[in-house]
Amino acid sequence: MLNIMFLLIWTILICLKQYCTGTAELVKYGPGADVIILYCRVNNRQEGSWKRNEAPLTVRDIVLQEAQRIKLLPTDYDLEIAKTKKTDEGIYTCIDGSKEIKRYRVVAKEKAMIQLYSGPTIKVMESSTVLLWCNATGYPKPNVTWHVYQQSAQQEIITPIGISGRMLGLRNVSESCAATFQCQAINTYNMVEPVARNITLKVVSKEMHTSLN
Repeated sequence: MLNIMFLLIWTILICLKQYCTGTAELVKYGPGADVIILYCRVNNRQEGSWKRNEAPLTVRDIVLQEAQRIKLLPTDYDLEIAKTKKTDEGIYTCIDGSKEIKRYRVVAKEKAMIQLYSGPTIKVMESSTVLLWCNATGYPKPNVTWHVYQQSAQQEIITPIGISGRMLGLRNVSESCAATFQCQAINTYNMVEPVARNITLKVVSKEMHTSLN
């Protein structure tokens, strides 16, 4: 009895492992530059199908969406996507009859961008804590670094402060902390220079705040 229970538990664990660790194979592409080929072997093409994000993409030898760009190759049941676009991202699943054969996670490569950040100017009270942030996007994941930015009539001076990550925290700020901080983001996809956003921190002294009130 114990042997049967052990065998049953072991079988369940194997099934769960296959289900949970049947992670999608990662495929990265550059929109407009790369052709995507997703490989899959089925026993019978007439029982094969592809899904993209659970929506039917092919059935047997018929391509259901964007047939001018997407086609089934004569080899096995391989799928080719040409003239790639950002919207080609997603989870692609190859199915033979009712059995899932292969799964891919297709991700578009993008240059680093900073569309959302703390804002050009942040004003805080002396002795307070402030968090400056830059929401850098792109793939591969951008590297974000922080700097102090100064500008004179002759030149720009950008000094690294040795902190990386999307957030810069400053505690117990004083008037000497008032400065223009710059976050820079860069990744490895077609980038030589980083993108940057400047955030000017203004610190209001307690005495000035009291006098204004």
